[in-house]
Amino acid sequence: MSPGDPSTAVTRRGLAVMAWVVLISLLTSVLVEQRGLRWVQGVVWPSDLYTFQQVERGPIDIAVLGSSRAAFGVVPTSLDRCLAQELGRPTRTVNLARAFTTAYAADLLDEALLSGPRQPKMLVLVIEAETFDEHNPHLSNNVATIAGLADVPEALGTVHDLGTLFAVPQPVARGPETLALYLSGRWDTKPWLRWLMLHHGGGLFCTGSDPCRDHNKALEASLKSWWTTVATNLLPQLGPQRFPDYQAGDGPVYRHAERLLARAEEQGVQVVLMELPRMPVFERGIPPQVEPAYRATLARLLERHPLPHHPASTEVWAGQRSFYLDAEHLTSSGAHRATKELCKQTIAPLMRAADAADLGE
Repeated sequence: MSPGDPSTAVTRRGLAVMAWVVLISLLTSVLVEQRGLRWVQGVVWPSDLYTFQQVERGPIDIAVLGSSRAAFGVVPTSLDRCLAQELGRPTRTVNLARAFTTAYAADLLDEALLSGPRQPKMLVLVIEAETFDEHNPHLSNNVATIAGLADVPEALGTVHDLGTLFAVPQPVARGPETLALYLSGRWDTKPWLRWLMLHHGGGLFCTGSDPCRDHNKALEASLKSWWTTVATNLLPQLGPQRFPDYQAGDGPVYRHAERLLARAEEQGVQVVLMELPRMPVFERGIPPQVEPAYRATLARLLERHPLPHHPASTEVWAGQRSFYLDAEHLTSSGAHRATKELCKQTIAPLMRAADAADLGE
């Protein structure tokens, strides 16, 4: 192909167009992050992070991070009401749980959203086997939706399949889509999420008022098909779909867990590791090699970072169908019970001791 060949000119023009597209996308992404629009996304569920970032000024007593199970399972208003009774003073809890959150995502969310005046006194990290899975099928979603421009080089370490490979450059290309979503308003399709974040600390349920009761009933009614859908489509293929090649404790996901805990220790933030119950039918579908690997990883973390660990409830209610929307997500009544147990068994004693230490000073 000679320099004067018409096909050469076409190739050069094509490459030039591609270069301009990449450059414009990059510049738009930089603008989006500088203007604080990073959390304007097509999928805001289950936490309105943009509202939190724009409105929350702190101080925050407790922040909750985890997957959708944490969004359903920990109710900020329930926790604050319980702590007020236990401690005799008000507290402020926020739930920033995000669908498919791994330790990788939790670290980035904590670093981006829970710093400065929004730095909490306590961080409740809701964990499960998926939290530490280096081959989590949704890790690509974490990278594509949560990583910022500065995180792209480190995100290369997560690449283990085509999904994560294609996810790594998405923060660079995210800008035009984010800007379009913001200008069109198409991202703000669930105003009740903003209402929850503004008035009830986020999460998916709230307590203490008639509007909360109405909201809880409406949300549960809208999700009444979940049990059948999960039982039909997920549970028979739980291993291949959720745990196709489980690996924990020796990759970038684990390193992000270590980084999050090390940063919390440096900042004086008390971390609590919490587990939520799941229905026995779900637990039976998890491949047998997953639980030992998960427990070994958790033991390793607790050895390196002696943290309070709140295990999944073993009370009778935790095995009853009536407290679940599906085999792993709690209803509002189940979430209230799980949150109250967290309060009374783990958080209230820790905060009571901290209050006593402050008085002693």
